[in-house]
Amino acid sequence: MVGKRRRSSWYRPSDLYPLEDASGEPSGCRAQNNWKTKFIVDLPIPVLGRVFSSLHTNDLLQVCLASRMLYLPATVQLYKKIIVTESHELKKLAISQSRLSWVNYGTLIHSSKLALLLRTVHDSTKLADLIRSIIFVDETVCFDVNSSQSVEVSVQRQLVETLQAILTRVRLNELWCLLDGSKMTLSFHAPSLSRLALSVETFEPSAQSQFNFPRLTHLKIYYQRESACSVAGTVELAKLFSSQKLSTLEFEEMHQSSLESLNRANSMSRDQNQTIWPQFFEVLSSSGTKLTLTRLGLDGFINDGGAHLAKLLSNTVDLSHLISLQLNVKETSHLHHSHDDYSSTLLENLTALTPNLRKLATHPTYDCLFCQHSSLINTLSKNIPDQLSTLFAVVESPTSAYTQAVYDCIGSTQHKLVNLKLLDRSSQVADASAMLQHLMSDDYSWYIRALYYESVLKQSVYKNYFLYDIECISSVINSAGYNHELFSVRTNSVILNDTMVEFVKKNHQRLSRFLIDYFAVEPHCVSPRPVLHLPQLQYLSILGLSIFFTQCNGRRRTQFMLNYGDQYIDLNGLEPS
Repeated sequence: MVGKRRRSSWYRPSDLYPLEDASGEPSGCRAQNNWKTKFIVDLPIPVLGRVFSSLHTNDLLQVCLASRMLYLPATVQLYKKIIVTESHELKKLAISQSRLSWVNYGTLIHSSKLALLLRTVHDSTKLADLIRSIIFVDETVCFDVNSSQSVEVSVQRQLVETLQAILTRVRLNELWCLLDGSKMTLSFHAPSLSRLALSVETFEPSAQSQFNFPRLTHLKIYYQRESACSVAGTVELAKLFSSQKLSTLEFEEMHQSSLESLNRANSMSRDQNQTIWPQFFEVLSSSGTKLTLTRLGLDGFINDGGAHLAKLLSNTVDLSHLISLQLNVKETSHLHHSHDDYSSTLLENLTALTPNLRKLATHPTYDCLFCQHSSLINTLSKNIPDQLSTLFAVVESPTSAYTQAVYDCIGSTQHKLVNLKLLDRSSQVADASAMLQHLMSDDYSWYIRALYYESVLKQSVYKNYFLYDIECISSVINSAGYNHELFSVRTNSVILNDTMVEFVKKNHQRLSRFLIDYFAVEPHCVSPRPVLHLPQLQYLSILGLSIFFTQCNGRRRTQFMLNYGDQYIDLNGLEPS
């Protein structure tokens, strides 16, 4: 991090880096002088910002030390997003897996450096004004004091007090931090904050904490199933934010990895083991509050309450305005009973009430694969036909015929799809094995490690995504179509993974042939080829591979790229017939 430096009178951003051309030269004179050599310091601040957004933290530090003229735009990028972690290995991993990405994911600092950050923002108002986002990666930084590996309560209190002091000095737009409000009184006043992620344990009613977020529009709530504080915290949370003009609301369950935590969860009955977010909407229903949301994300085990929860949500959320919906719920449609064709799931009941839904991410139900299959088919063909522009579908079918039916349904009922990601859990292991056998190489470890690195990066440097399953694919391409230059600028919207890029470098020709064979229509195998006929499709993710559809001389052709690296391969054999 860059501390106190150059606080002299020359530090005037508006003078050194004007947002507009203030040279005063007539346009004709400027046109005649275009042949003159231009230096990087002559670029306007928006262009420099785009350049430095592609540099990593160490590169930005070198720029700050080497160039007086480039100090300001580099410092802006350094302080824009602060990621706090207790893991030194995470920083090494993030650096090692993003050398080829040319994207700045943020500045990682250890939690022990928070006090130094506070000192910096206290001494320099200019640097304090640059901080827009603070993200705590680890739950143990300021959370879960009962954990055997957590920090001492006194240290935790010091961390919280440091964070509160930082909030009084900076104008944050985004904060992601998990705090336990039962251990201390919290006072958060952030008038500029618009994006917030907290744990329900933060809202402990006995602590008399104070929260003031007048401009909050995006809220993400983490919770634990086995935590008794989650119930009380959910009620307080609903009371606090019922008057907010929220546009995005997401709930996510924190999966504890300790053996004691898992044993507690397994010993609980199904009724006790349910998610807590329905209580949030129960409070809204009792108060007569109705939220106008455009994005909604739900996570957790809901037992067999799909129909009831859909009705509850319709009473507390104006579903006619809902554009994005992410359902990561686990549901029991008919426990200990045979399959009932007339049973319905939360997905089916909820999407029937969303006339303007454009983006959907869904995962299968917990018990019955037949219910999961029929729910997805009915949703796409009856509830929201030709509505979606983005779809992330997780399929777990009992037989290959059911999987093929899903592909056929998508190809015949969702003609407006632009971005599509498919994950077939029932065949993903076999498909991956077939791909690696087709490559005739020993690169299996590369493939597995790349998938692991992707999950780690998702939960760390890219943690501040709302409705991640949707946003990680819907922002890849813009409506004007995909091209190499445009995508190289927009790579900060997706996860980048150097291991995957190296994997495709070594196997790109064989991967190309495998994809053509994989999409081939043969009577004895399942093929996702029907989705290739979608007229507006630009992006398809399948088997961890990313396929981009582009226009070339009026004809559609395909380009293949693996996990958003910089490897492009024409796949002429994928042209839909």
